[in-house]
Amino acid sequence: MPRQVFPGSTVYGTELARRTVNPGAGAIGDARSFARFFAMLAGHGELDGVRLLPADRVDGFTEPRDEAGVPDRYLGGVAHVSAFGYWLGGSSPAANPAVGPDPRILHHPGAGGSISWAELDTGLAVSICHNRMHEGPFEPSGHPFVPIAEAVRAVAADLKKEN
Repeated sequence: MPRQVFPGSTVYGTELARRTVNPGAGAIGDARSFARFFAMLAGHGELDGVRLLPADRVDGFTEPRDEAGVPDRYLGGVAHVSAFGYWLGGSSPAANPAVGPDPRILHHPGAGGSISWAELDTGLAVSICHNRMHEGPFEPSGHPFVPIAEAVRAVAADLKKEN
């Protein structure tokens, strides 16, 4: 991917980029709004008692895309993306290590390194956004969100034990 259009601050920090319709890469929001969206997915289509999507549709979002095992030329490895555009948990070099290897985790990376996900089997939804656009992929061994994800999962597990 040419650096001139890489989804970092050079492109997405401009007013033009914020006004552009960019399907699949143009969502702009904060951690709370993305967490609510992914909470709806983690709730199998239901949020705050309101059904927005059929549960079987959400479960179907985990269906891998055609040619799922073909390495992505830009990412340098297999990109676990569903037939419906959601990234799936995975362990390939292109996978986000904060999300984990479970293919029933729907997620979407954001420009600059932000990430949101829904764990369909646990009901957990997480969104981690930050104020600084990272200009390239994080190295898996030093991904800054892994400790945050581990802490969130630990708190969620403790809360589940209490209830």
